Amino acid sequence: MRVRVWSEYFSLFLLVMAAIAVAAAPLRAQEATPEATEESALAQEAEKPEPSEMEIAAGVVQNSLDAWRSRDFEAWISNYAPDVIVTVGSTAIFGREQLREIYRSAMRQGVPAPEIIDSGWTGSRIWVQQQEVFPDGTPGPLVYVEYTVSNQKIASVNSDMM
Repeated sequence: MRVRVWSEYFSLFLLVMAAIAVAAAPLRAQEATPEATEESALAQEAEKPEPSEMEIAAGVVQNSLDAWRSRDFEAWISNYAPDVIVTVGSTAIFGREQLREIYRSAMRQGVPAPEIIDSGWTGSRIWVQQQEVFPDGTPGPLVYVEYTVSNQKIASVNSDMM
């Protein structure tokens, strides 16, 4: 079974959405005068869609996963809100500083990195099914994780083994 990373799914999603948008756009005949061309360029600039809240949230989660995989602790922790709540099974971690204390030493000890099996979003949550893989390549547990992102920071994480 081929494991796909989050960025592949996200890129595919954006490609499909772009194709749908192009197919659904009404065709308009327009006289090609310099004024019309300038107006068209200004209109196109104004119509560029802003990334959706979920697309921004997905980017934050992706940045976090990428930083963890590359073992860049400071880049990883910077994705979390100061008051983040992380629940791993029945253990809760409150705040970025407690998260920092627990996971800094864990990263040094070689905790597994996630390989994304599937991902998506529902409501205001990003969900990820991942296979944990130790630095020596040994597979770890299958894990289901839900992220909530607020103000471009991860506000909560709920994770458990599958």
